[in-house]
Amino acid sequence: FVPIDIPSEVDNLSRTVGALRQNYGLSVTIAPGRTGLPEQMRTRLIADGYSLVDGPLTLAALMKQTETAHVIHFLGHGAFRSDAGGGTAALYLEKEDGSLALTLDTEIAPRLAGAARKPYLMVLMACESARRGGVQPFAGLAGKLVQAGVPAVFAMQTFLSMDDSPELTRRFYAQLLDDGSVDLAANTARSYLYSSRRSDFSIPALFMRLKDGALLAPDPALSALRQIVKTAGAVMEKPGLPIDVVVTSGEPTQADLERLAL
Repeated sequence: FVPIDIPSEVDNLSRTVGALRQNYGLSVTIAPGRTGLPEQMRTRLIADGYSLVDGPLTLAALMKQTETAHVIHFLGHGAFRSDAGGGTAALYLEKEDGSLALTLDTEIAPRLAGAARKPYLMVLMACESARRGGVQPFAGLAGKLVQAGVPAVFAMQTFLSMDDSPELTRRFYAQLLDDGSVDLAANTARSYLYSSRRSDFSIPALFMRLKDGALLAPDPALSALRQIVKTAGAVMEKPGLPIDVVVTSGEPTQADLERLAL
């Protein structure tokens, strides 16, 4: 595997969601696994309002976060192997001693299916986390997570460049928090890859059990305010009409009525 520079990726993530976190009041928890973070970075993140979870990122530790988090964002390695049943996917997590734990989708999905609460969205920035064999709809990790009850899963079909990951993430979350549509957010992320020409735009795939793609409900007050601003802007852009304004007092004269008719 290509080694993941954990401090750099956490720094990228904090820059990616930094403004969004402040504008939307997001609460973000970071679990860097056994690698940990430099003390200076830890101090800065805590001062900025981030929460940190220390220790190995075991399956139990990951599932614990699903009990309270609305969104789970996983950045790491994944794998997929085809078989007669459509294929089996895995995430590379950690054991209690920090060593490698190849965690199959058949271990992850049942844990989520039996959970009292599930996240609204899981974003898997892991290679082959969206891959499936043949036409089996629930083969692979992303399909199994949706089958387990997660409303939406945004995952990668093959190998995504680490250089494209931060910008794709930023555009995805910015669009999602703007209007709540996970379908539109996924297309916005794909559009970035299409325009940059560095990674195949078909790599990100969205699996969902939503009828219209609406994952988050917009704030009614914010929506009304945006509409007012939009309407006011449209009025300001319209040219003034060439009309005469006549102010009368008492009964209007015939001349007044003729002028008003014009």
